Amino acid sequence: MKKSFALLVLLLIILVGCKPKVSVWEAVQNNDVKSLKYYLKNDVNVDSMDGEGNTLLMEAVNANALDVLKELLNQ
Repeated sequence: MKKSFALLVLLLIILVGCKPKVSVWEAVQNNDVKSLKYYLKNDVNVDSMDGEGNTLLMEAVNANALDVLKELLNQ
């Protein structure tokens, strides 16, 4: 029982530690492909818009985030 509980705690720590510390918008602005891939795998809509109507793709262009831009275009 103790081993199962320890394994569960370890698994929870690993899972909680996997979430990026930045929003999807910050990931795009910072050309952070790793964080962007996390969000894309977890059902973030590529066509999401911010309050001004900008999409992630538009934000990547504005930020000159070429690596993120390539990743978004491959979606």
